[in-house]
Amino acid sequence: MRPDALDAAVSEVVQRYIAHAQVAPRDAARHATLGLVYEANGIWPEAAAAFETAIKLDPHEPLARYHLAIVLRSGGDPAAALAVLRDLVRRHPDVAAFQHRLGEALLEAGVPDEAARAFQAAIDLAPSAPESYVGLADAKLSGGDYQGAAAVAQQALRHDPAYGRAHYVLGLAYRGLGKLTEAEQEISRGLGAGKRFIRDAWSDRLTDYMMGWSSLIDRAVDFIDAGKFAEGITLLQRALTVRPNDVDALNNLAVAYISSQQPEKAREVLLRAERADPNAFATQINLAACHLELARLDEALRYADRAVSLAPGKGQSHLTRGRVLMKLKRFEDALSALRQAAALDTRNAQVFLDMGDACVLLERIAEAREHYEAALARLPAYWPLHVSLCGVYMRLGLPDKAEEALSAAQSLAPGHPRVQQLASDFAAFQDRRRAR
Repeated sequence: MRPDALDAAVSEVVQRYIAHAQVAPRDAARHATLGLVYEANGIWPEAAAAFETAIKLDPHEPLARYHLAIVLRSGGDPAAALAVLRDLVRRHPDVAAFQHRLGEALLEAGVPDEAARAFQAAIDLAPSAPESYVGLADAKLSGGDYQGAAAVAQQALRHDPAYGRAHYVLGLAYRGLGKLTEAEQEISRGLGAGKRFIRDAWSDRLTDYMMGWSSLIDRAVDFIDAGKFAEGITLLQRALTVRPNDVDALNNLAVAYISSQQPEKAREVLLRAERADPNAFATQINLAACHLELARLDEALRYADRAVSLAPGKGQSHLTRGRVLMKLKRFEDALSALRQAAALDTRNAQVFLDMGDACVLLERIAEAREHYEAALARLPAYWPLHVSLCGVYMRLGLPDKAEEALSAAQSLAPGHPRVQQLASDFAAFQDRRRAR
């Protein structure tokens, strides 16, 4: 692809790094950098050629081979990518990212047993990386081992409870085991979630070279989803220099600011988005959430009411309004709003969790139990739910259920202060029972 056929920003960065490589044509690092520039902007054939040149000049740099495999697969040649990965892992068997990527390539090639061995090697090398557990669960699914797949997917969720792909694979495993209700809940939580890969030493460099609009937005959202807010903010700010009034980009930037405890900055961005499109539902939802963070509750309620009027059939509108009403201590009104949210979105665990909280504050403990258990069925690996349920079970005088919930919380978050306090509370609860 000729540089003049690209977007202007992409063309400029490509031309700059072509010139950079031409100044020192025997410098492998410069050709590798050019490959990363092409890769960052989805220019696959040129990326492959640059990495191949880098490998010829420096056969001992493993990351050039690794990224060659990535761009070969992205460019539509998975067989060539697999061959490169096999060779790479033979040379460097002790790198988790390489083993994980090989596992995914083998799985795609229809070799689940060999893929499982690669994923297990990645787990042994990096036991806290959830991506390899999900890959191994996928491999077990391919072999019909649904019980094993479920167990491994649950391990992934212990490392990252919000990992959508892990929920999806767990749902598929439950479906194979005939647990259809649990399967539907998990699949819905992970529907549309993409695969993630273990990051390598060159991953962050890709961000610096992204200039195309889609590449910037997609990468920014990936960063935000992974909790890397500063990186996501940097990319979105760069994207907004190209399209300063893009409402989706502005809302994503605001979410990153809210998530990183910068609500005032989020408010500025959201007011800009509202000026660009006063009827954007997402903007009103985020404005309500932002003002909730700022403890400006009357304004938060005004934006939540606006979201409901714009999208009365969206559960998120009513959920947001219910959360604002909870902060205003209007618990009956909050519960009513949350019930509307639950009726519109039966798969959202957060709605049932919030309803449980509202019922506890209203001293409706038996009803709180129902809502917490409904939330837990949709989000079984979320340890705070087990904490809440344990408290409810103790108040209802159900020691066996309380002990079960405590055990689950301890297995999911053994060192958390709330869980440690819960253990003390449960011991005191048992002492009181024995003293009667």
